Amino acid sequence: MCIMKHRRYSIALVVAILVLSACSQTSKSRAEEMLEEAVKPTLYDPESYESRGTHLDSAFAPLDSPELMDKVEKIQSDKNEMAALHAQLDSLLRTKVNKKEITKMTDKMESLSATIQKESVELIQFLQAPRKFIGFRAFHTYRAKIHSENPEVGRLIVYFDPDILVIQRKYDAKDLMDKMKMLNEFQAGMGEK
Repeated sequence: MCIMKHRRYSIALVVAILVLSACSQTSKSRAEEMLEEAVKPTLYDPESYESRGTHLDSAFAPLDSPELMDKVEKIQSDKNEMAALHAQLDSLLRTKVNKKEITKMTDKMESLSATIQKESVELIQFLQAPRKFIGFRAFHTYRAKIHSENPEVGRLIVYFDPDILVIQRKYDAKDLMDKMKMLNEFQAGMGEK
Protein backbone atom coordinates (compact mmCIF):
# COMPACT_ATOMS: atom_id res chain seq x y z
CA MET A 1 0.00 0.00 0.00
CA CYS A 2 2.79 2.42 0.94
CA ILE A 3 4.67 1.59 -2.28
CA MET A 4 1.54 2.41 -4.35
CA LYS A 5 1.20 5.76 -2.57
CA HIS A 6 4.84 6.65 -3.29
CA ARG A 7 4.44 5.52 -6.90
CA ARG A 8 1.37 7.79 -7.32
CA TYR A 9 3.28 10.75 -5.84
CA SER A 10 6.27 10.00 -8.05
CA ILE A 11 4.08 9.88 -11.16
CA ALA A 12 2.32 13.10 -10.16
CA LEU A 13 5.69 14.77 -9.60
CA VAL A 14 7.00 13.65 -13.00
CA VAL A 15 3.82 14.89 -14.72
CA ALA A 16 4.06 18.25 -12.92
CA ILE A 17 7.70 18.66 -13.96
CA LEU A 18 6.87 17.80 -17.58
CA VAL A 19 3.98 20.27 -17.65
CA LEU A 20 6.09 23.04 -16.14
CA SER A 21 8.99 22.43 -18.53
CA ALA A 22 6.59 22.34 -21.50
CA CYS A 23 5.10 25.68 -20.44
CA SER A 24 8.57 27.11 -19.98
CA GLN A 25 9.69 25.87 -23.40
CA THR A 26 6.56 27.36 -24.98
CA SER A 27 7.28 30.71 -23.35
CA LYS A 28 10.91 30.62 -24.48
CA SER A 29 9.92 29.62 -28.01
CA ARG A 30 7.36 32.42 -28.18
CA ALA A 31 9.96 34.89 -26.90
CA GLU A 32 12.53 33.71 -29.47
CA GLU A 33 10.01 34.09 -32.31
CA MET A 34 9.14 37.62 -31.15
CA LEU A 35 12.82 38.50 -30.86
CA GLU A 36 13.53 37.32 -34.40
CA GLU A 37 10.56 39.35 -35.70
CA ALA A 38 11.79 42.43 -33.83
CA VAL A 39 15.47 42.14 -34.77
CA LYS A 40 15.33 41.18 -38.47
CA PRO A 41 13.86 44.46 -39.77
CA THR A 42 16.67 46.44 -38.10
CA LEU A 43 19.48 44.53 -39.83
CA TYR A 44 21.51 45.42 -42.90
CA ASP A 45 20.77 41.90 -44.20
CA PRO A 46 17.73 40.37 -42.42
CA GLU A 47 18.33 36.95 -44.00
CA SER A 48 21.74 36.70 -42.31
CA TYR A 49 20.10 36.53 -38.84
CA GLU A 50 21.12 33.50 -36.72
CA SER A 51 20.01 33.18 -33.12
CA ARG A 52 22.91 32.19 -30.89
CA GLY A 53 20.92 31.81 -27.70
CA THR A 54 18.26 33.27 -25.47
CA HIS A 55 18.06 33.16 -21.71
CA LEU A 56 14.60 33.98 -20.35
CA ASP A 57 14.24 35.15 -16.75
CA SER A 58 11.69 36.88 -14.54
CA ALA A 59 11.72 40.69 -14.37
CA PHE A 60 10.96 42.55 -11.16
CA ALA A 61 10.29 46.19 -10.35
CA PRO A 62 11.87 48.42 -9.37
CA LEU A 63 15.20 47.30 -10.93
CA ASP A 64 13.74 46.05 -14.22
CA SER A 65 11.12 48.77 -14.63
CA PRO A 66 11.39 51.24 -17.51
CA GLU A 67 10.83 54.11 -15.08
CA LEU A 68 14.17 53.35 -13.43
CA MET A 69 16.13 53.82 -16.65
CA ASP A 70 14.12 56.98 -17.44
CA LYS A 71 15.00 58.42 -14.03
CA VAL A 72 18.69 57.52 -14.38
CA GLU A 73 18.84 59.02 -17.89
CA LYS A 74 17.15 62.23 -16.71
CA ILE A 75 19.61 62.70 -13.84
CA GLN A 76 22.56 62.00 -16.15
CA SER A 77 21.21 64.47 -18.72
CA ASP A 78 20.81 67.14 -16.04
CA LYS A 79 24.34 66.50 -14.75
CA ASN A 80 25.69 66.86 -18.30
CA GLU A 81 23.79 70.14 -18.65
CA MET A 82 25.24 71.30 -15.32
CA ALA A 83 28.77 70.54 -16.57
CA ALA A 84 28.08 72.55 -19.75
CA LEU A 85 26.79 75.46 -17.64
CA HIS A 86 29.94 75.34 -15.49
CA ALA A 87 32.06 75.58 -18.64
CA GLN A 88 29.99 78.52 -19.91
CA LEU A 89 30.26 80.27 -16.54
CA ASP A 90 34.05 79.81 -16.53
CA SER A 91 34.17 81.37 -19.97
CA LEU A 92 31.98 84.29 -18.85
CA LEU A 93 34.18 84.92 -15.82
CA ARG A 94 37.33 84.93 -17.96
CA THR A 95 35.88 87.40 -20.45
CA LYS A 96 34.48 89.56 -17.67
CA VAL A 97 31.04 89.87 -19.23
CA ASN A 98 28.55 92.00 -17.29
CA LYS A 99 27.31 90.87 -13.92
CA LYS A 100 23.76 90.39 -15.26
CA GLU A 101 24.88 87.51 -17.47
CA ILE A 102 26.86 85.91 -14.65
CA THR A 103 23.92 86.25 -12.24
CA LYS A 104 21.56 84.76 -14.83
CA MET A 105 23.92 81.81 -15.34
CA THR A 106 24.39 81.14 -11.61
CA ASP A 107 20.62 81.32 -11.03
CA LYS A 108 20.12 78.73 -13.77
CA MET A 109 22.78 76.51 -12.20
CA GLU A 110 21.19 76.78 -8.74
CA SER A 111 17.81 75.84 -10.19
CA LEU A 112 19.29 72.86 -12.04
CA SER A 113 21.15 71.79 -8.88
CA ALA A 114 17.86 71.80 -6.93
CA THR A 115 16.23 69.75 -9.72
CA ILE A 116 19.03 67.17 -9.62
CA GLN A 117 18.73 66.93 -5.83
CA LYS A 118 14.97 66.40 -6.08
CA GLU A 119 15.37 63.77 -8.82
CA SER A 120 18.01 62.00 -6.70
CA VAL A 121 15.68 61.79 -3.71
CA GLU A 122 12.87 60.47 -5.96
CA LEU A 123 15.23 57.85 -7.39
CA ILE A 124 16.26 56.68 -3.92
CA GLN A 125 12.61 56.38 -2.90
CA PHE A 126 11.82 54.54 -6.14
CA LEU A 127 14.62 52.02 -5.50
CA GLN A 128 13.25 51.31 -2.01
CA ALA A 129 9.91 50.10 -3.37
CA PRO A 130 9.12 46.42 -2.74
CA ARG A 131 9.97 43.90 -5.46
CA LYS A 132 7.08 43.12 -7.78
CA PHE A 133 6.88 40.73 -10.76
CA ILE A 134 6.36 42.76 -13.94
CA GLY A 135 7.08 40.27 -16.71
CA PHE A 136 10.09 38.61 -18.26
CA ARG A 137 13.56 39.65 -19.36
CA ALA A 138 15.45 37.93 -22.15
CA PHE A 139 19.18 38.03 -22.80
CA HIS A 140 19.43 37.38 -26.53
CA THR A 141 22.57 36.84 -28.61
CA TYR A 142 22.52 36.66 -32.39
CA ARG A 143 24.88 36.83 -35.34
CA ALA A 144 23.99 38.81 -38.44
CA LYS A 145 25.07 41.44 -40.91
CA ILE A 146 23.97 44.24 -38.63
CA HIS A 147 25.50 47.37 -40.18
CA SER A 148 27.43 46.09 -43.20
CA GLU A 149 28.38 43.02 -45.20
CA ASN A 150 30.49 41.77 -42.28
CA PRO A 151 28.63 39.53 -39.82
CA GLU A 152 28.73 40.73 -36.21
CA VAL A 153 27.47 39.43 -32.89
CA GLY A 154 24.57 41.39 -31.44
CA ARG A 155 23.38 41.25 -27.85
CA LEU A 156 20.02 42.48 -26.67
CA ILE A 157 18.22 42.68 -23.37
CA VAL A 158 14.49 42.60 -24.01
CA TYR A 159 11.59 43.02 -21.60
CA PHE A 160 8.28 41.24 -22.14
CA ASP A 161 4.88 41.55 -20.50
CA PRO A 162 3.91 38.79 -18.00
CA ASP A 163 2.26 36.68 -20.74
CA ILE A 164 5.13 37.12 -23.23
CA LEU A 165 2.75 38.57 -25.81
CA VAL A 166 4.33 42.01 -26.16
CA ILE A 167 7.87 43.32 -26.21
CA GLN A 168 7.70 46.26 -23.83
CA ARG A 169 11.18 47.56 -24.57
CA LYS A 170 14.54 46.42 -25.83
CA TYR A 171 18.07 47.63 -25.26
CA ASP A 172 21.36 46.92 -26.87
CA ALA A 173 23.16 45.07 -24.07
CA LYS A 174 26.07 47.57 -24.06
CA ASP A 175 23.69 50.55 -23.80
CA LEU A 176 21.82 48.99 -20.88
CA MET A 177 25.08 48.12 -19.13
CA ASP A 178 26.17 51.77 -19.52
CA LYS A 179 22.90 52.87 -17.90
CA MET A 180 23.37 50.38 -15.07
CA LYS A 181 26.90 51.73 -14.59
CA MET A 182 25.40 55.24 -14.25
CA LEU A 183 22.97 53.87 -11.65
CA ASN A 184 25.80 52.19 -9.72
CA GLU A 185 27.84 55.41 -9.79
CA PHE A 186 24.80 57.32 -8.54
CA GLN A 187 24.26 54.84 -5.70
CA ALA A 188 27.95 54.94 -4.79
CA GLY A 189 27.82 58.74 -4.76
CA MET A 190 24.74 58.71 -2.53
CA GLY A 191 26.45 56.26 -0.16
CA GLU A 192 29.31 58.72 0.34
CA LYS A 193 26.91 61.46 1.52
